[in-house]
Amino acid sequence: DLTNLTTYPDSPDEVSYITEGFEGPIDIADNYGARYYGYITAPQTGAYTFWISSDDRSELWLSTDIDPEKKVNIALVPDWTNSREWDKYQEQVSIPVDLVADQQYYIEALHKEGSGGDNLAVRWSLPDGNIEEPIPASRILPAPEVVLAAQDELLEEIAVYPIPAKDKLKIKSQLAGNASVEIYTLMGGTVIQRELQFTPLEPEKEIDVSKLVDGMYVLEIRSQGRISHKRIVKN
Repeated sequence: DLTNLTTYPDSPDEVSYITEGFEGPIDIADNYGARYYGYITAPQTGAYTFWISSDDRSELWLSTDIDPEKKVNIALVPDWTNSREWDKYQEQVSIPVDLVADQQYYIEALHKEGSGGDNLAVRWSLPDGNIEEPIPASRILPAPEVVLAAQDELLEEIAVYPIPAKDKLKIKSQLAGNASVEIYTLMGGTVIQRELQFTPLEPEKEIDVSKLVDGMYVLEIRSQGRISHKRIVKN
């Protein structure tokens, strides 16, 4: 059904990263749907304009922050376009959207292909007037459920809260002993490393996250030869 872009299987046939830019493959198959999503980082503060092109239909959604529940439809292709054909329909271009430098925003493109050629691409214009087409992969962080492919051996023994965290992140462990804790970005850059010791009398520890930029991170805990990954939000 090309008119309903939200009908996707619970278990996709393939999951992969955007490696070159916000663009799908060209002429790969017929009768399929695709969902592209992650967290886009604004390099400058100011007004951005987005375009989407595709064959067949597509929609581009953007949130006001990292919360997917706040996403709104900002552009769409009602029928089809050639690859990187940005001006076939008025609906392909968004109104200017104000973004803040270094902040992360949830972004999602939905795409349905019938028969014939297939493609999808997204571009934007920056506040300084430069256009990036497609949006480079370096601007987009993968969604945590893709990063956290292995969940996990310590989920029941270790609790992490509050989520989102503002200044302090608390870790409570039912396992006595040393634990190695690392917080890193969705692109893999380590921002905090700690060695903690949990005891029955002191099962809870705090980590100062006040200096982290607001956004999505991954917390990794290694304890007693086991490992746990948990998604955290700094806000």
